[in-house]
Amino acid sequence: MNLSKHRDQIQYDKHNYEAGYLLIINREHWCQNRFQVIKQVSIEGIYRNWYDVMMLMKALPIVQIELERRGLELKAAFNQANRYQRHSNTA
Repeated sequence: MNLSKHRDQIQYDKHNYEAGYLLIINREHWCQNRFQVIKQVSIEGIYRNWYDVMMLMKALPIVQIELERRGLELKAAFNQANRYQRHSNTA
């Protein structure tokens, strides 16, 4: 799967080997976009990761939000998101 020239589309190969495009975000008619917000989702591979909040568009994770206790530095959430990214790529 390759990214197309447009940020809001993903290019894929059809069965007849032609390129197809999946529109993820409709910028022209933005009110027609559908998304889902999920909380406390667990994804298991080699490691088990718990994501606090994720926004999905067409079942693709678009936004990940890590919630931290009051008083913790922003760096803690950033490091956790980086760790999840490394673990997800090793599954």
